[in-house]
Amino acid sequence: MNIKRLVQSIGGNVTPPDGFIKEDPNSLVARLFSLAITLVVVSAVGYVIYSGYKFVIAQGDPGKIKEAQNTLTYAIIGMVVAIVAGLLTGFIYKAVTGQSLPAIPF
Repeated sequence: MNIKRLVQSIGGNVTPPDGFIKEDPNSLVARLFSLAITLVVVSAVGYVIYSGYKFVIAQGDPGKIKEAQNTLTYAIIGMVVAIVAGLLTGFIYKAVTGQSLPAIPF
């Protein structure tokens, strides 16, 4: 039974206090997934930039170049995994709720 309807049926008023989250749990979870995926992609882009910096300061040292290549490889893999996770999450969320994932407003 819906708690809100139960309280309203006995004459009560259900309004969340100020500062309380006023959205349904599905929407909140969807927004958290979208935010997490966005943060992972942004950090992967940061690692791509960092690997470029490592290439520049390597100055021909094979060990440092290999380290920069590994950083770039793992950053790209992380970005691809995050994008695929976002697509799968959106597909599953839409299949379950019939709604698409909300966008993260920045």
